[in-house]
Amino acid sequence: MNEIKENIKKIDDPFAALDEIANLGRVETEIKITDKLSLIITTLTAEEENEVFIDCQGYQGIGYITKNKIETLARCIKGINGKRFNYNEINDIAKRKEERKKAVIGLRDKIESWRDDLVTYVYEQWLDITGNSEEKLKKLGLIAAVEVKKRLEQMKTNLTQMEEDSKEELEKAKESELKK
Repeated sequence: MNEIKENIKKIDDPFAALDEIANLGRVETEIKITDKLSLIITTLTAEEENEVFIDCQGYQGIGYITKNKIETLARCIKGINGKRFNYNEINDIAKRKEERKKAVIGLRDKIESWRDDLVTYVYEQWLDITGNSEEKLKKLGLIAAVEVKKRLEQMKTNLTQMEEDSKEELEKAKESELKK
C-alpha cells in the first residue's frame, strides 16, 4: 500500500494520479480465436460495468444471460489482431466517449451475429482476467482474498442458475406448445 502512495506522490498532475489509480486493477490479454483472429480484452471500468447493467435492464432468464455476455464483450474488447481501437488517444473527453460509444455499438452488432458457444468462450476468458484483476488488487492490499473468491464464485453460481432456469423455462414452453 505504501508503494502505491509513493508512486502516486511522484505524479504532479492530480488527474494523472487518478488515471494511475484507475489502472491498478486493470488486466489485459490477447486471446487467440483462430489462426487469423485474436482479440485484445480487458477488465471493465466501473463506468463500463454500469453501462452493461443499464443495457441489460428488462431482460430475464436466458435473454438476460445472453444480453449480459454481449454487452460485456462489446466493452471488454479493446482491439483486434494486436491493433487497439484508438478512441482512448482522443484528448477531448466528450469526443473520446462518443467514439467509444460508436465502437461499442459496432462491436455489439458484430458479436450478436456470433454463435452462442463462441460468445460464451470469450466471456469466460473475460471472467478469468477479471479474477486475475481481483487477485492483483488483493496482493496490493486493496481487497480481501475472501471477497475475491466469494465474488467470482457468486458470478459463476448466478450464471449457472440463470442458465438452468432458462432451460427449464424453455422445456415448459416446448411442452406447452406440444399440448396445443
